[in-house]
Amino acid sequence: MPTSLEALRNEHLQEQATKARFAASIPHAHFLAQRSKRPARPQPVMAPIKIGRNEPCPCGSGKKYKQCCLH
Repeated sequence: MPTSLEALRNEHLQEQATKARFAASIPHAHFLAQRSKRPARPQPVMAPIKIGRNEPCPCGSGKKYKQCCLH
């Protein structure tokens, strides 16, 4: 292995550049694939609206919830 930059031949530099490009392409391809597999951000869970016992029933009967649908 030459010790000075002037002593390196152009062919040797080209060979090293090819090896470096190949070595860099492997992790690049791996992380590019990982980026596309990232899950979407989860949506917040909304709690259902709680109906009180003395409120009108949501079924539309006009009765109180405890008298209509709470059986």
